[in-house]
Amino acid sequence: MRAHRYRHAPPVLSAPDAISPPRWPQVYECPECEQRSCGERRCPDCNRWCRTLGPGGPCPHCDEAVVLAELLTPAPA
Repeated sequence: MRAHRYRHAPPVLSAPDAISPPRWPQVYECPECEQRSCGERRCPDCNRWCRTLGPGGPCPHCDEAVVLAELLTPAPA
């Protein structure tokens, strides 16, 4: 009976993608030249490992990598 129940068990449904939050690419910064990159862990110029700044993406105006937390913090007065 156990084998029959296992074969005829209802399928396990996973959560739909619409409910899960979007995945932002990580922004990395080189400790030597301070160049930022989106999704690349090594600096293309220095060939050094970069530090993680957080989730973000490219700026639509200047195409520089911008961290999401920088956009959400208020500007100093």
